[in-house]
Amino acid sequence: MNVHMPIPLMPTEEVVQVWMASMVPPMDLFMADAGLVARLGTDANVLIVPRAEFDVHPSYRDIRMANAYTYWTIDREAAFVLHASPGWVATLLPDVRRELLAYQVTIGRGSFSWRLIWKWIRYRLRL
Repeated sequence: MNVHMPIPLMPTEEVVQVWMASMVPPMDLFMADAGLVARLGTDANVLIVPRAEFDVHPSYRDIRMANAYTYWTIDREAAFVLHASPGWVATLLPDVRRELLAYQVTIGRGSFSWRLIWKWIRYRLRL
C-alpha cells in the first residue's frame, strides 16, 4: 500500500445520524443586517436577537454551540442573529432565502466550504 494513496471513507447512515445528534445544535442560527431583518418583517416566525445581546447571552455560550457555529469567524458587522427552527430557511421566498444565504457567505459564517456542502446535498438527494 502506498502511503500517499487516499483511503475512501464512507460512514454508514447510522454513524452520520449519531454525529448529527451530538454535533448539530437543535436550532439554526443565521446572521443578518438591518436590511435583511426589514425584508423578513415582523411575522418571520424567527427570533431576531441584536448581536450585542447575543454575544453576552449565556444560552449561546455553550461550547458545543460555539464550535458548531464558529462564532469567532463571523464578521462583526452582522448586527442581528436569527434564531430559527430547523428547516425555517426552506420556508422563505426563494429571493429572500438566496439573499440570506449569500449574506452568510459574505460575513464568513462558519468555517466550512459551501462547495462541499452543496456536493454533499447533491449526493444525498441523488442530483
